[in-house]
Amino acid sequence: MNCPSVDKLTQYADQLLTQEEQQNIEKHLKQCGSCQQIVALFEGEDQFLKDTLQAPTLPDDFEAQILAQVKPYKKKRTLWKVGSGVAAAAVLSVGILTAVSPSFAQLITSFFSTELVDTGLQEAEILGFVEAVNYEVTSNGLTVRVDEVMADSTRIAFTYQIIDKNGKIKNPHFDNWNEKNNMKFVNKNNEELPQEDYGSWSYKEGDIGFFELRTPNVTEDVLLKWQIRDINGKEGNWDMDIPIPIEKALASMTIVDLQNATYAQQNVSVTFEEARFSPSATEINYTTAFTKPLKETKLSAKVHTPPEVDVAYTIEAENGELLATNFTFGRYFGENNGVISALGSTSEDQQQKTIKEMFIPIKAEKPTLVVAGFLNHETVEKSVKFRPSNLENSNKDKPILLLNDEPVIIKSMKQVNKTSWKMDWPFIQRERYTEIMIDYDREKIKEELDSWVLEDSKGELYTAYNNGDSLLVYGLDSLDDEFTLHLTKVVKFNPLEEPWRLPLYE
Repeated sequence: MNCPSVDKLTQYADQLLTQEEQQNIEKHLKQCGSCQQIVALFEGEDQFLKDTLQAPTLPDDFEAQILAQVKPYKKKRTLWKVGSGVAAAAVLSVGILTAVSPSFAQLITSFFSTELVDTGLQEAEILGFVEAVNYEVTSNGLTVRVDEVMADSTRIAFTYQIIDKNGKIKNPHFDNWNEKNNMKFVNKNNEELPQEDYGSWSYKEGDIGFFELRTPNVTEDVLLKWQIRDINGKEGNWDMDIPIPIEKALASMTIVDLQNATYAQQNVSVTFEEARFSPSATEINYTTAFTKPLKETKLSAKVHTPPEVDVAYTIEAENGELLATNFTFGRYFGENNGVISALGSTSEDQQQKTIKEMFIPIKAEKPTLVVAGFLNHETVEKSVKFRPSNLENSNKDKPILLLNDEPVIIKSMKQVNKTSWKMDWPFIQRERYTEIMIDYDREKIKEELDSWVLEDSKGELYTAYNNGDSLLVYGLDSLDDEFTLHLTKVVKFNPLEEPWRLPLYE
């Protein structure tokens, strides 16, 4: 069944169709995620209107009466949770007023004190590192306004809104990294500073946009120059300068020199350089490396990710309490605790990787970093030949690739045309790719089957992207051929015989 029209989905949500039509669409929704999302939007809109129309009517001067008794947000506050009927009623009142007046909501609380941000940013707000500002630029009927800025020695974050000429708040999402829109840091001499990352954007409740970037490695205040020339197809000039107070942040930072402490095992090593403690985060800086050159093959150029070394570690308090786990530890053991982000850069020869890993603030007096082991990316050469047409025949044995004497079965291969929704223009995205389904016993094959390459009968190589139980191949026009599937890299965990403990204090 083809996807129903938007009008039909609207009528389905309002239960205006015949019983047969309702049942047909209900059956379609069970296998179509896109239509499920559309119906959910319509149903949510109906519920919002119902709740709004049933809300009690407030006096015309209600907001003025309340504002006369409330001072604008400036000072730091403590966080509180809803735990009683009175508190719940207060939250309900705030919610009603937020719909009436966004400015009133901003007077009551800082965005950085809500659960929409991580606890590190909440801590920075409590300690006074969040500043309420009002930087705004208007062009071509749209206003971009920055409301709050947080800056310390590890990261910078700010909130913003996009408002049309009628005062309506628009969806804040737009592409910020292209030839028209970008960000850069400059110093007092207007010289551009090196930028370690390009920031992360997230969409928060209430049509608030939220940007987060790494703090540049400087010792004085800087300026964040935000160039905006295109907002979802609407051109204008919303360029904005945002002052970033670095000097205050540096005064609150503690750096612990880890003196390049190094641990090596087999052909890999890790060296820890320093730990940085700031109001919003704790950052661990370290380098992993191969101690022996890696073997190159004809397939290396098509490997999706090059071989690398990851180290799995935790951070513990003096009494053994677990304070945080890094991304690699969480990836292998399934336990992510306190980690915020990680930024890595690999050397040209692929032998070394420098990593800055950020956690929520570690407040223990004597924390210790405990290395559990290495997650090694190892090159392998395992291959299997097959014809896609033979995979459709249930009477034929499926092709098998052997890894450590355990079978990896090639189940099917088909071409897929996929349509998905995007938040920016064009809103519909179409993809065409080939999907190869694989199956193996994960209890017996402990390694992660990380990188694959598909080769056709002419020797043309295609990267096969690992998607869990399937591999995705782009650019393949026909399946009427014999193919060879190569497994080129596996990831395996090598634990240390005894955990290595490194104090994060002097």
